[in-house]
Amino acid sequence: MKKILLIMHSEAMIERISDLLKEQGYEIHLCTDAIRAVESTKSIEPDLILCESDLPVLSGMQLSRLFKGHSKLARIPFLLLTSNLPSVWEMSRSGFRIEVDDIIQLPISTRIFAETITKWMNPDYKPPSIADRLAGPLTTTSKTKQAKQWNKGRITCVSLGQLMVHLIRYRESGTLHVQTDASRLSAVIDKGSVVEVTSSYIPEDALGAYLIKEMKITKDQFDKSFDIAQTGQFLLGNVLVEMRYLEKHELDYHLMQHKMQKLLGLFEEKWRHAAFEFVPERISPRGEPDIESAPLNKLLFRAVFTKADGKDLQNAFTRNNKDDQPLKLTDNFSRTAKLFNLEYDIVEKLRSMDAKSVNQLKADFPEQYDAYLRRAFFLLITKSAQFRSERPAPEEEKRPAIKPEEERLVAEASENRYKSWEVSGYIKALSEARALIGQGNFPDAKIWLTKALDMNPDSSHAMGMLAWVIYNLAESKDKIAQSESKNMLKKALSLDDTNDTAMVYLGKILRAEGKDGLADSYFRKANLANPANEEAKREVELMRIKSRKKMRYQLE
Repeated sequence: MKKILLIMHSEAMIERISDLLKEQGYEIHLCTDAIRAVESTKSIEPDLILCESDLPVLSGMQLSRLFKGHSKLARIPFLLLTSNLPSVWEMSRSGFRIEVDDIIQLPISTRIFAETITKWMNPDYKPPSIADRLAGPLTTTSKTKQAKQWNKGRITCVSLGQLMVHLIRYRESGTLHVQTDASRLSAVIDKGSVVEVTSSYIPEDALGAYLIKEMKITKDQFDKSFDIAQTGQFLLGNVLVEMRYLEKHELDYHLMQHKMQKLLGLFEEKWRHAAFEFVPERISPRGEPDIESAPLNKLLFRAVFTKADGKDLQNAFTRNNKDDQPLKLTDNFSRTAKLFNLEYDIVEKLRSMDAKSVNQLKADFPEQYDAYLRRAFFLLITKSAQFRSERPAPEEEKRPAIKPEEERLVAEASENRYKSWEVSGYIKALSEARALIGQGNFPDAKIWLTKALDMNPDSSHAMGMLAWVIYNLAESKDKIAQSESKNMLKKALSLDDTNDTAMVYLGKILRAEGKDGLADSYFRKANLANPANEEAKREVELMRIKSRKKMRYQLE
């Protein structure tokens, strides 16, 4: 008989859950004291843990972090029962990281509850955890802990595809920043459409070069209109219309296509491994309705089906041991077909890939393999297909045992529980606070960050920014406030070890204390976590210059 440990405090819930599980034939064990949960689990060795979210001392979320950081207990499925936590798509939308394997929403639906428990107790099937679902479509379980957030990192077909699908599905607004050592590109995204694209001067990306390539104007027409545009400081497009080389509706269409072409270039060699970051923010209205905006769904479809590099995709499948794992179409397939306006023949080709692995497709269609590889990738990033799960492989590497000090810190954080989660309000609060910090308006930023933390007390980003605000509002001699800020930043990093903003803030505080070596290490970590973080890059360079000056002074 399989064993399930209930970590619960509510008597009504204990009775209800116990009855349901006994009907399914499970052996039930109970722990009502969250502090003793680890000890009870070691003693009982359950096959599954069901934990109530709202416990008296530790929240279920905090307890899950404790379990997933434990070398022996991390393998046990940890399911949370709650009425307050957001759905998986909401967590993904906010770049949220979570340790629990699955969530059972309260009040309980008997059917869904039974199906969920059966799924997790099946020895021949390992369901994807929430962390797996929030990670990329090709990310393996062993890499989930280190998986980068969807909104920043290095450009590859996988990361770019995942980013764009996210923006299409949730209609985010903000700015996408991309940069290499020599080139920069920024794209303003407004609810699933590209409004504006600007880049450092790249000849082949210029509007004139694009129109000549598309044979819409001649080289001679371009030279004449370009001279007039430069002399009078006019927009080239307006000059082309005035000179009757293009009609206004043609210009509008080609401006949209030109924006799309610039972003399509991100899938090409010149931008590969460039740093990128998407910053969610409100986009100000731009007067008249912008008929030149380029829909991201069309752009991504064109990019994946025509630009995605077959070798890159093959490497991604091979690196993650997915070559021989068959695909399985999901319930999301029909929605994707509608969202991307897929034609009938494309839909049928995608359907034909159900139950086939990429190696199978390679054997069946060697000459069309790249096309099928792109289609498989498209299905995965849009979550229209998943890999048919296999029996879980034995654990290759064990997590380091959690330290007593970390356990104490988790226990002390008893006040951090979910009170509410309203995604749009949470994102707005962070966006407003970020802008106010940039303006040096720390008092108002504090108000917005307090709101964000009220909605999500475990928000690493809100906590990190609030720590910096407190530090800047404190008097220079206020050592207590400075110490509080440092501790809050460390706590923010314990919640999310990829929070590059918190790393930069902590580095600045340490540098002000004269701890240059430690400060430099945090700046470098921030630069590694997010290569698009200009402030981190600048701080690394400043520390390098300071170190050189110090060395020169010592030599003299």
